[in-house]
Amino acid sequence: MYGAGLTMMYIGIESGSDLVLKKVTKGATSQTIIRACRKAIDIGYTISCMVILGLGGKTYTKEHIRGTAEVLSAVSPQYSAALTLIMEPGVKDEFMTKFGEPFIPISDSEALSELEDLVSKIEAKDEIIFRANHGSNAYTIKGTFPQDKQSMLEKISWMKEHPETARPEGLRGF
Repeated sequence: MYGAGLTMMYIGIESGSDLVLKKVTKGATSQTIIRACRKAIDIGYTISCMVILGLGGKTYTKEHIRGTAEVLSAVSPQYSAALTLIMEPGVKDEFMTKFGEPFIPISDSEALSELEDLVSKIEAKDEIIFRANHGSNAYTIKGTFPQDKQSMLEKISWMKEHPETARPEGLRGF
């Protein structure tokens, strides 16, 4: 593929928590994701990794974000994006069945706290262009690790004090 001109890969990491990955039947572990991403980078691919805020629900929020930050830090992709879990009507029942226990979705303010926790825990070895500006997100930030980490955290802190800046629910989606 690389020889045919494909030089960038978009990789849905979703979570770095092995427990959450198992519950959503991802079919991968944090270590296999890290190895695959590092291998792609080592042979010259540019990679963009997506993660999903709220994927662990209220029950596994801390584990989900801690593991996700660890994977992003270990991989140090050129690009990373955080989206927020939205349960579309046709997928909600299947997701709930796969999860295997009652799933309690997080609120907008909890998603913002997850984003803050994620940003604070990422320790980039190389530059990571980071975006949390997808249409699924109630709040948006952007920056480049490591140099913009503090300014992203300051913006998140400001947004926590100004919940009225959230994107209206009717304007969110995939």
